[in-house]
Amino acid sequence: MRIPGVEDVPAYYNVDGRVSYQPFDSSGYYRENLLAAIRKDFPHARSITEYGCGVGRNLLFLKRELPELDCYGYELCQPGVDAAKTAAEKFKMPVQYAQLDYVKDGGEKYVFPETDIAFTMFSLEQLPRSSETAVRNILNHARLGAIHIEPVPENYPRTLRGMLGRIEHRRIDYLSGFDAVVHSLKLKSVTLKKLTSAHNPLMSPSLYVLRKA
Repeated sequence: MRIPGVEDVPAYYNVDGRVSYQPFDSSGYYRENLLAAIRKDFPHARSITEYGCGVGRNLLFLKRELPELDCYGYELCQPGVDAAKTAAEKFKMPVQYAQLDYVKDGGEKYVFPETDIAFTMFSLEQLPRSSETAVRNILNHARLGAIHIEPVPENYPRTLRGMLGRIEHRRIDYLSGFDAVVHSLKLKSVTLKKLTSAHNPLMSPSLYVLRKA
């Protein structure tokens, strides 16, 4: 799941709450947390959709680890969809991908069936003022709920680096007000886990599990 010579070289990361210069599989770290959340919170799920799936690696990982899952992915950019389809064919994984703007597109663009659960991983971060619409659209197509691994600045630790991260990520215009958004929805439960590592030394991502009523 990593590109040799690109994703396995030393760099500065947040590793267990400390800035560290080392090789670190941050994507693998996020995927393992996603997998653990699925197994713990949605153990009976048999289908899943990723919104903002990029080139499809997260779903290929899930299909390998949970072969009973029917896996679907939506991506905004068509080149990403094409790359994901090519990867699925290469590795002989029955994962399906399609193009979708899950904030603006109408129902006719949701070409895959409703699934048990859905997830995003660093996709909502690009929607600083549209996250409520995005989450509502996602939940409208997921029977049980959703998992979101995203940088939520209001959850960053109240340390010097955490405060610098809040300032920097608001300057970049990352996701804002997400915690208030999910708690305003009529859900059975909202569970938050603050992750201790990240690909960005100023980032402290959050993992949210949203359960529908």
